[in-house]
Amino acid sequence: KPVRQSELYECLAPAPARTAPAPPRPAIDCSPHQHAFRGQYRLLLVEDNLTNQVVAVGMLQELGYAETAVAADGRQALETLAREDFDLVLMDCQLPVMDGYETSRSIRKGAAGVRDPNVPIIAITAHALAGDRASCLEAGMNDYITKPIRPNILEQVIERWLEGPHPA
Repeated sequence: KPVRQSELYECLAPAPARTAPAPPRPAIDCSPHQHAFRGQYRLLLVEDNLTNQVVAVGMLQELGYAETAVAADGRQALETLAREDFDLVLMDCQLPVMDGYETSRSIRKGAAGVRDPNVPIIAITAHALAGDRASCLEAGMNDYITKPIRPNILEQVIERWLEGPHPA
C-alpha cells in the first residue's frame, strides 16, 4: 500500500474481461430542484487515485454537481485554476508532484496566475487526527473531510461553502 495506478493496471491488464454486478449504492436523498440548482456550480477535484476520482465524481453527480473537472496533482490543479473559474476545490492532501498543502498555499498566494485565490478549498484526507485538521486550515484550506468520503458529509460541507440556506 498504496497501490499505484500503473502497478494495478499491469496486474489486471492480462486478466480476461469479466463483468461483475456493481454493488448497490446508498441512495442520496436530493430533490430535483436541488439537483437543478446545484448544476450551476463548477467543482475541481484534485485527486491522484483513479478509483477515488471515479467514486468522488459519481457522488458529486448524484448530488447534482454535474460540472466536475479533475486534476491528478497539485501542479495540474494550479494550471487548471489559472485557465478556468471554479466555485469550489476538493483537495486531496497527499498528491504527487505538489501535495495538497503546498498547492493550497500557492492558490492563496495567487501563484501561477490562479484566477480566484479565494476559491473555497475543502481538504480530503485519510488522516483524521486533530493536528491534521489544523494543518489543512493552516495551509489555507477552508474545511476538511476524511476518507472514506461519506455522501451525507460531502453534501453538508459543500452546502456550507456554496449554497447556504435557500428561500422556500
